[in-house]
Amino acid sequence: MKFRYCLILVGAALPLCAQEVAVEAEEKDPKALQWNAGGDFRIRQEIYDRLPGANGNISKYNSYYRMRARAWGEVKNEDFTLYVRVADEFREYMRDMGHRYGETPGEIILDNLYLDIKNLFWDRVDLRVGRQDFIGRQGYGEGRVIAEGTPMDGSRSFYFDAVKAVIKFDDKNTLDVLGIYNSAKTFSLGTPHPINDGGYLPLNCVEPWSTGMAEWGGALYFKSKEWDALPFDLYYIYTQKSSYRLLNGTKMQGRTINTAGARVMPQITDTLSAEIEVATQYGAKDSGAIVGGQMGYAGLTYKMPLESTAHPYTTLSVLYMSGDRNRGTGRMDDRESDRSWDPLWARYTFMLNEMYVYRGIYGVGYWSNLVYPALEVGCKWENKHEVFATFGPMLTAVKDGVGGGDGALYGWFLRTRYDFPLWTGFINKEKKRGNLLGHVTAELLEPGDYCTSSKMAYFLRWEVSVAF
Repeated sequence: MKFRYCLILVGAALPLCAQEVAVEAEEKDPKALQWNAGGDFRIRQEIYDRLPGANGNISKYNSYYRMRARAWGEVKNEDFTLYVRVADEFREYMRDMGHRYGETPGEIILDNLYLDIKNLFWDRVDLRVGRQDFIGRQGYGEGRVIAEGTPMDGSRSFYFDAVKAVIKFDDKNTLDVLGIYNSAKTFSLGTPHPINDGGYLPLNCVEPWSTGMAEWGGALYFKSKEWDALPFDLYYIYTQKSSYRLLNGTKMQGRTINTAGARVMPQITDTLSAEIEVATQYGAKDSGAIVGGQMGYAGLTYKMPLESTAHPYTTLSVLYMSGDRNRGTGRMDDRESDRSWDPLWARYTFMLNEMYVYRGIYGVGYWSNLVYPALEVGCKWENKHEVFATFGPMLTAVKDGVGGGDGALYGWFLRTRYDFPLWTGFINKEKKRGNLLGHVTAELLEPGDYCTSSKMAYFLRWEVSVAF
């Protein structure tokens, strides 16, 4: 029944795709209305065991399939675009998890719905209003501060409910002005089957399955390519998180955070490049207690100058996020200051680490209190094959004992991933419309003295996706 349901969703979008060729053939007058539609379907299996969590907790063996179907459509001309996308994701567990989360048919959600209005105010401003993604090509930097608006549902959705204005000073300098409000709920059709009885699948929580947290704020994000050898970003982000409740009913206080940062990407030589990002935070909890933290990243990448279709590279990097050994409990009566880094809207796999998101120490994808030097070796081919391996020790910035042990070493972490095309352009080869892709990934963590477990943790995944 579950796979039949997927095929129905995918099949329903195919007739729309078939009409695209005729529509594109008529694209002559830029003022004339054009329309397009398509969709994608993804299936992946994830297997993991012994992932370390807070207070010495260790996950049990788990294996399940995740199926996500999406359909989209748009109407546009040179002045505006109206875009809509709906999505559904459900799961098939290989063992009894004791809950109905992700059962068929799940809930169909409004994943994106936005209006683009281009070239306002003497062609200086582009405006996007509505539900939109800030990840991938629409993203900010490497996603260390803004990327994921709905962290609880994993990769089912990434959206923000936002207004974005892009001010174009010239061809090389732009300023993005963002206004964001992410509710704890979403518009949906169907039954979410959450793990608790809240009546909806929580999207913005920190602690797993907590409910009622909304996040809002705004950002100023300046991007400059004035100097080709030294592009840079400057940003300020205001974030406010409401109070929320844990699964057991405990009320947790919200907080207000101001974040300022900068990112530079110098091209040192034809083969050597670097990336440096630093940010600082200050703000307060609802109780008035001070919050604030620091984040820093430095990476050096060498790309071998080969005259071939293969492009191997090596990156040596270190990531720092401040911690606090006395950060408090976060409950309503907590007046303890918190000097640890708050990951804002980057509670996802920006380090390409799935383990931490599935079994977070401080919350769902809550990256904090970390020093991570790493070596990455990889290769990209012009035929779209990509492979890499990353290895390094994950350390705490301060010993806080949250992991259950008394040391500072999370553990030695290894991740490998291979992405590969299976069939490219099966609808329109010239326009590369219709792509069948796959990837496999594996993660291993040899726990250190920060954890109580001494057994190796692992995470495995394979995926096949089709987009048309």
